[in-house]
Amino acid sequence: YSFQLSAHVASVNLPPPAPTSPSNIVWESETSVLISGTPTIPEGSCLTIEPGVKVMFAPGTQLRIQGKLSVQGTKDKKVLFVSESPSQRWGGIYINKEAKAHIEHAEISGATFGIFASKSNAEISNTKIQNSLVGIGFYGLSYEPPVVDSCRIENNAWGLVTLAGSKAIIKNSSITGGQKGVLVDASSPEFYGNTISNNTQVGVVIYGMGYPRFGGIAINQPGLNTIQNNGITQILAVKGYAFLGYGSGSYMLGGANIITSTDIYTPFTVALDNSVISAMGTYWGTQQVNGTNFVLAGLSQMIYEPVMDPEEIEQLLMDALQYRASGRYQNSKLQCVNCRIFRRLIKN
Repeated sequence: YSFQLSAHVASVNLPPPAPTSPSNIVWESETSVLISGTPTIPEGSCLTIEPGVKVMFAPGTQLRIQGKLSVQGTKDKKVLFVSESPSQRWGGIYINKEAKAHIEHAEISGATFGIFASKSNAEISNTKIQNSLVGIGFYGLSYEPPVVDSCRIENNAWGLVTLAGSKAIIKNSSITGGQKGVLVDASSPEFYGNTISNNTQVGVVIYGMGYPRFGGIAINQPGLNTIQNNGITQILAVKGYAFLGYGSGSYMLGGANIITSTDIYTPFTVALDNSVISAMGTYWGTQQVNGTNFVLAGLSQMIYEPVMDPEEIEQLLMDALQYRASGRYQNSKLQCVNCRIFRRLIKN
C-alpha cells in the first residue's frame, strides 16, 4: 500500500498488500485523509483510525475491509467519513465476509451505504449515520451477530436494512427523519430500547419471511421500543412475522413496546399476504384499540390483546433497572439510560 501526507492531508489509493505480508496501518489523530480510489484492507491487516481524523472520499469510492477496522473516535474527537464533494455520494464502508470492525464515536454522511457488513462481525456504537441511501446494512449470518448500540441513524432513504439471515442486534438507538426506517427481509434481527419515528413513509417493513423480534423470547426481556409518527403506518408486514410480545402479566415474553401515531387516520400496523404480527403487551398510546386500528389482508393475523398500560410498563422498567443494579442481569440488552428516556415517553 502507499499513501502520502502533505499539510495534514493524506491521499490514499491502496492496492491490496500481499496476503503473506500482513500489516498494521494507522491514520493518526486529527489528520485528514483523502480517498481517491477504493482501498482494501486485506485479511491479516488492521486499519486503525485515531480520534479526530477526517476521511474524505472522492465520488463513488469506498473503503473495503477484509481484515480488521478499528475506528477509535471519542465523544469530543469524532472520526468523520464524508464525501469530498457534498453534491455527490461516496460508496461507503464495506465489511466483507469474516472481517471484523469496531466503530465508535464516528459520523458518516453522504454515502450510498454508510456501513454495509456482509457475514462479518461488526460492532457500531455512539455513531451518527445520516443523509445516505442506506444508513446501515447487514447481510447474512456471521459467527457473532453484529451489534448497533447507542447510534443515531437520521435522514436516510432507508435507515437500517437486514437481509438474508442476519441476526443483528440493535439497541438504544434512534432511526428517525428519513423516508423508511427499517427493512427486515428474510432475516431475524432483535431490537431493544430503540426509537423509530418521524420517517415520512413507514417505520418498519417486514418482507420475505422476515422475523424481527422487538424484545426477547424469554421472561424479563421487554422490548422497550418506541415506533411512532411514521408516514402511512408504523409496521408493514408482507409475508413476514413480527414478534413484539406474547403472553401476559409475569409470563410476558418481550412486550412493553409503544406503537402510536398522532394521525388518527394512520393504521398502527398493516399485515398482508399471510403475515402475522404478535403484539401482546404493547401500549398503543391509548387502551381503547380495536380491529379498526389495523389493516389485514390475505389471511394475515394481528394479535394485539392484552394491551399493556403505562403503569405496567413503568413497573417493567423498574424491574429491569433493579436487575442491572444487582448484577443479576449482566447480559441484558437494555441500558439504564434508555429506561429513563422511555419513562419520559410514557409520561408524555
